[in-house]
Amino acid sequence: MAAPRSPGYTARVPPAPEASRLSRAVASRLFHDTVLGLIVLNAVLLGMETYPAVRDAAGPLIHGADHVILWLFTAELVARAAASGSPAEFWRDRWHRFDAAVVAVGWVPGAQFLTVIRLFRLLRVLRTITLFPSLQRLVDAVLKSLPALGNVAFLLGVLFYVYGTAGTFLYADAAPQLFGSLHRSLLTLFAVITLEDWVNIMGAVSAGNPYCWAYFISFIVLGTFVALNSFIAVIVAQLERLDDEDQLAVLAQVRDRLARVEGLLEKAKDR
Repeated sequence: MAAPRSPGYTARVPPAPEASRLSRAVASRLFHDTVLGLIVLNAVLLGMETYPAVRDAAGPLIHGADHVILWLFTAELVARAAASGSPAEFWRDRWHRFDAAVVAVGWVPGAQFLTVIRLFRLLRVLRTITLFPSLQRLVDAVLKSLPALGNVAFLLGVLFYVYGTAGTFLYADAAPQLFGSLHRSLLTLFAVITLEDWVNIMGAVSAGNPYCWAYFISFIVLGTFVALNSFIAVIVAQLERLDDEDQLAVLAQVRDRLARVEGLLEKAKDR
């Protein structure tokens, strides 16, 4: 039986010697690259459909190729489920459930004629994540960081509100299109925190406000270099925790393999 895969783990233990031929085929590099190639081809076909001239000239061919790819994706999913040796364990993995949902959308009757459902075909491109454990780990890190990121988001929200209110009081007369109301001030500060054209924004309020630089620079320092970097720090910390879990999972799998080998050796000695 192929080694189980825990969500987000990056290191993999090769299939055990007694693994079935199907398990070895599914775990092979050729199988991985073939599925990746199908995803890339599917993305290219979806891109081609955005050009009316191409769609009119090769529409039936594109739809036919898309249908073949859908069949291949379905066969790939069935093969991986069969090779897992344990359907319950296979479907417990949320990435496998994601794969199944993406493939199932393609089989909705008339999906190729419904614009909204047709857009869901773009989700197949996201299946690239399931082929690269490092991408899975990154997504897992972001999702598991959400509770901690909530505190950082709250801090950033308070910072926006304080500076937005202050900016409205200070610069509403100088630049009403930028700071004429609280919501306009918040939108302006969003542009400032992305460092997009903040110099020109500061220039728009500088007339009669010679010390406006202190307002903008302090907001950039607190917002960009402190609050936003805190988001990165939280995600990096979560990635490190996932790395530790990854190593522990691989060690557990190796211990299990060694225990089975020792059991086989003991049986051989008894003979």
